[in-house]
Amino acid sequence: MRIHSLHLQNFKRFTDLKIEGIPDSAKLVLLIGANGSGKSSVFDALNLVEQWKSPASSTYYSKFAEKDYRIEVDSQHGVAILSPRGARRWPTEEGPQGKFFGRSSLRVIPAVERISDPEKKIQGNQDRPARFTMEDRRFNADLAAFTARIDQALREPTFQGKAADTLAIFREHIKPLNDALKRVFGESEQTTIQILNYDNSDPGKPIQLFFKKGSSRIPFNHLSHGEKQIVILLMGFAVRREQMEDSIVFVDEMDLHLNTALQKTVLGEIVENWIPDSSQLWTASHALGFIEYAQEADIAALIDLDALDFDQPQVITPAPKSRLDLVEIAVPRESLTRLFSNRTIVICEGKDHAFYNAACDDASRLFIPPGGSDNAGSVLAMARSNPGYLALRDRDFLMENEIRAIQEELPNVRILPFYSIENLLYHPDNIASLNIPDFDPETWKSAMREWKAANPLREIKFERSRIQELRTIQALQRSKAVESEPDAIYDAFNSDEFTRFYPVFPQKRMPLDALARFNLTKDRLARASWFKQQIQRITATEG
Repeated sequence: MRIHSLHLQNFKRFTDLKIEGIPDSAKLVLLIGANGSGKSSVFDALNLVEQWKSPASSTYYSKFAEKDYRIEVDSQHGVAILSPRGARRWPTEEGPQGKFFGRSSLRVIPAVERISDPEKKIQGNQDRPARFTMEDRRFNADLAAFTARIDQALREPTFQGKAADTLAIFREHIKPLNDALKRVFGESEQTTIQILNYDNSDPGKPIQLFFKKGSSRIPFNHLSHGEKQIVILLMGFAVRREQMEDSIVFVDEMDLHLNTALQKTVLGEIVENWIPDSSQLWTASHALGFIEYAQEADIAALIDLDALDFDQPQVITPAPKSRLDLVEIAVPRESLTRLFSNRTIVICEGKDHAFYNAACDDASRLFIPPGGSDNAGSVLAMARSNPGYLALRDRDFLMENEIRAIQEELPNVRILPFYSIENLLYHPDNIASLNIPDFDPETWKSAMREWKAANPLREIKFERSRIQELRTIQALQRSKAVESEPDAIYDAFNSDEFTRFYPVFPQKRMPLDALARFNLTKDRLARASWFKQQIQRITATEG
C-alpha cells in the first residue's frame, strides 16, 4: 500500500495542508522540519484513520473550534475521508481495517509489565493508545507474545512424542533479531547486544528478557534508552509483521535517544529488512542520519515542513534530494560553516564518498553524495547549483575533448583520470603501494588484457553508456556541439598498452578472481598511500 496524497483541513496546526506527488516507489516517507513544524500532527491524522472513528468532541483536533476538521488520504486502495460530522468514506464498508499501523514517540517503557492474553491484544491492534500523544505500551504485549510463541514451539512436539527442533526455533524467532542488532550496533561483542534468554517462569511477575554484551548479562530494564529504543522497535516489527503487510506503517521520531552514528544505520535496517515490500513507512525526524539516508535512498521521499506558514493553505511535494540545505534542519548553517570552515566540500557519485573520505585522513576535504539518483548527471547538476563546492565524477567513457567541454562549462568539476573509482583502487600501483608479498603488477595487467579480449566493448553495453554521456554533455553545452565519434575509445580499449586502455577500462565490471588470495577490501585499498596521493591531486582546489 502506498499513499499518493494527504489532505488535512482545519486539523490541529494546519489550516489547509496538502502533501501530494508521493511516488509509488516511495517505501519511506520522511517528514522533516524543526520542532513545532507539524510533523506529529500528520501522525495524529493517520492515527484517527487507523482507528476509523472521530472523537465525540473534535475540539482537540480542530484548529478553529467552530469548524470541523477533515482528513483525506488517497492511496492505492482508495480514498479515506474522515471528519466528525461528515460521512466516513472508504471503498469497503468495514473501513481501512489493517491498512494503517502506527506507534507514537512515547514508546520506551521504563520497565516490563506482566500482561495476559497478548495475542488477543495484538490481533486487531487492541492495545494501541487512544491518542498519538499518549504512552504506547505495546512492547509488553510484544514481549509476552514473543516468549509465548517460543514456548509453544518448544512444547508442541513434546505432546506429539517428538523432539523440538531448537535450531529451527532459534532461526525463526531469535536469530533475525540478533542479526539486526549486530547490523545496528556492530559485530564487536563490546558494542552490540544479543538476546541471551528470558525468564517467564513466575506468572505473577513480569517477564525478564536478558541480553549479552561483552561478558555481561544485562536485563532489559538495565539497557540504555537508546538500546531499549532499538529492541522495542525491532520486537514490534517482528511480532506484528503480518499486521503490517500491505499497510501504512507510521512511527513518530524513531531517532529518539539515538546518537548520530546510529541514526542512518537504524533507519536503513528498518526500511530495508523489517517493513514489508508491500507497505510504506512514514516517520518524522530532524536527525542528520535520517535525512542523509532519505537523500541517498531511491525508495525514499522527503517532505519538508520547515518554516511554512500554516495559517495559509499549503501544497507540498517531495523535496529535491539535491538540496544541501535540508541538512540545516539537523545542523544549523552557522554550525556547518564553523565545522567545515577549513574543509573543501566535494560532491561525488553513489557511495564512493566513504572511500574518498577514508583517503583524506588530513580532514582537508569532506566528500558527500549528491542525494537522489547517485549518478554522474546528479553530480554535474549539483556542481552547477553549488559553485562553492567541488564535484568529482567518474570518467566512464568520456573522450578527452568531452572532458574539456565539461570543465570549461563547470570549472568546479573534477573528473577521474580512469573509468571509475575501482580503477584507482585496483590500479597495480595502488596495490603495490601496500607492499603485499607475491603481488606482481604485470600478472595483474595481463589478467586485465585477457578479460577485455573476452569482453569487447559492444558486449558490455558501451553504446548505451555513450548515449547517456552525450545527453549529459549536450545538456551542458548550450553553444557548441561536441564530437560524438567514439573511435578513439575503441582504439584505446583494444590496445595492449596499459596506459592507453586503462583510462577507459571498466574495472568495476571485471571479476577479481586473480586478486582473491590477497584479501583486498575497498576500505583497505582506499587507505593505500598511492590512492591518497591521487585523490589529493585530483581534488586540488586549483584546476
